[in-house]
Amino acid sequence: MRQASAADSAHYLQSEANNLASFLYYLKNNYPESFRRITEYVRDVVPQLREFYLEPERGYISLKWIDSSPNDYVLSADQLSDGSIRFIALATLLLQPEETMPFVIIVDEPELGLHPYAIDQLNEMIKDASRHAQIIVATQSTAIIDGFSADDVYVIEHDDSIQGTHARKLTEKEYHNWLEEYTLSELWNKNIIGGRPV
Repeated sequence: MRQASAADSAHYLQSEANNLASFLYYLKNNYPESFRRITEYVRDVVPQLREFYLEPERGYISLKWIDSSPNDYVLSADQLSDGSIRFIALATLLLQPEETMPFVIIVDEPELGLHPYAIDQLNEMIKDASRHAQIIVATQSTAIIDGFSADDVYVIEHDDSIQGTHARKLTEKEYHNWLEEYTLSELWNKNIIGGRPV
């Protein structure tokens, strides 16, 4: 994500976000409203970022940015924390326009390296993206789980009887009485809903 990417590789966000800078540049020029929303979410979580600085150089674009100080320095992606660059990639993935969004998005442990406030913003972005695509998130984060209802959650567990894994969908109805007193993550920690090591 920190590397320069070819400007002509920008019509969709690659699975490892290898073309993050060029895709942001593409959105800036073709979908300015989506680019504005991405920038706003990123500023909220990375307040030192004033704006992205995306300028092609010899057919490649690097992820550069201008900080919020009065000096107008152009900084590189190497000057962003791992959590910050991860959040930029997630915001770009989840807030891209419907026209470029894939039908299914699968994200494994998106909470890694994120500040708790960023996880709250991530939950909002997941809900927003789910209006246009099927979003599947594998997580071990209590903060992510508590951002959703039981109806949104599947618990995946190893099942010795089938020598594989078993997926079980939770429902608000099934856990209604429990959820009057406990959060979903508290039920997870108490092993009421499963999903814990045996």
